[in-house]
Amino acid sequence: MSVEGNTRQVLDLSSAVNLKSIEIHCGMSSYNVDWVAAAVESIRSPHVKKMTLQVPGDLAKTRLPGAVYTQWLDLDRALVKYLTARPFKLKVIALRMDKATFEVCVGQLLPHLFVNKMLEVACRNGDLEI
Repeated sequence: MSVEGNTRQVLDLSSAVNLKSIEIHCGMSSYNVDWVAAAVESIRSPHVKKMTLQVPGDLAKTRLPGAVYTQWLDLDRALVKYLTARPFKLKVIALRMDKATFEVCVGQLLPHLFVNKMLEVACRNGDLEI
């Protein structure tokens, strides 16, 4: 299942009982991720083995408002809770960005996941993943 965000709607994944892989594209210009945390909290499928969170490449260069930064910390907590209960592979990908710069960004936005090595950080330039 691949999803692009819309902060006006909540994505309820509770009825997707055979869900195995989730790819979420966070491309909103506001960088709001409250809908992502709500979607993660709604997952009931025990079959999820892989989740990919794709963010825009300019995220590391953007100063996020406090409320949006808090949303990222809430997403971090939701993903830690979900990963602790049901281990699966979490990958966070940025488009067209230097990997070292992106790792610093991910470390600030998803600190518990990053410090505990509960995710993989990657960058994608075209079809090439680094």
